[in-house]
Amino acid sequence: MAAYATNFPGGVAHAADVGTLSGGDLLDAAGLDSCTVVVGGPPCAAFSVGGVRRTDDDRRGLVSEFARIVREVQPRYFVMENVPGILLPGARAVVEEFRQEMESNDYELAKPWILDAADFGVPQRRRRVFIAGARRGLPIPEPPERFSTPPPTVRDAISDLEALEGSKPGPDGELGCVLGTASFYASRLRGEEPDDGDGARTRSRPAALTGCGRVAHSPAVEERFRVVRPGTPEPVSRFFRLHPDRTSPTIRAGTLSGRGAHTAPRPIHYAFPRCITVREAARLQSIPDWFQVDHTKWRGYMQVGNAVPPLLARAVALTIQRAAMLEEASAVWPSN
Repeated sequence: MAAYATNFPGGVAHAADVGTLSGGDLLDAAGLDSCTVVVGGPPCAAFSVGGVRRTDDDRRGLVSEFARIVREVQPRYFVMENVPGILLPGARAVVEEFRQEMESNDYELAKPWILDAADFGVPQRRRRVFIAGARRGLPIPEPPERFSTPPPTVRDAISDLEALEGSKPGPDGELGCVLGTASFYASRLRGEEPDDGDGARTRSRPAALTGCGRVAHSPAVEERFRVVRPGTPEPVSRFFRLHPDRTSPTIRAGTLSGRGAHTAPRPIHYAFPRCITVREAARLQSIPDWFQVDHTKWRGYMQVGNAVPPLLARAVALTIQRAAMLEEASAVWPSN
């Protein structure tokens, strides 16, 4: 919640156990009588193929809590995001129960969308599932159209940050923004390019970037990393060395202390014998430079790895917006 309040001071941040909240509580906290869409992402670790999936993981029940919130808020549309593992046989009952709950409360569901962030302008291969629905009688949202152009590369995303390599970050991981030449993609995240004309706000890059603290590897580890060819894993740590002319693999979050405090594998920089910084990971996630990440590397990585890439989120939001606009247009100009 602190990160949201810091980065979106005009918004309303409300932290609570969802099991203790009602839909009315959320509407009251937001100062609303009704809303167009409810968007949520029940924790994905219980369904992730990259973790330990257990049928008794209590976080699986948060899908039903999301269904309850939708039922109580009664938005015109909803979107639920998760990992592709939620569609595997072991989780099929969870999704089926969710579908039945929504349909029994007058919602129609689109077929689940399996979207790869790389198809929406993100320099990262990251597949996620989106389950969207609309109140019965309203237009069903269509899946967003994939970009026709190749995604940006790792080099496009982070090469301008190489200019910071000789600088020493402050205690909060901040560095002054004397950056190198930027690609169009990096310029966009730096706030130097206009938005796509869809009304989204852009912000200029700050005087200092957060998340620039570098991991202090031992000389032995640096030597191991130095000889790894880009695009291959390091044999001991199994950390993947990024290839500058390809997309990144999925940036993972790791786990909180209550779930084992596991640090996620962090990619090795293609040009330097070290793991990438939180800011470099944020660039690969399409998180803009103005977004302030946590000053600790561990929590910063958690923030980045748990996020839906903003460019992918924008594509999903726009398709919901189009459905809502179609609904409004049909109300003004009915077909009959």
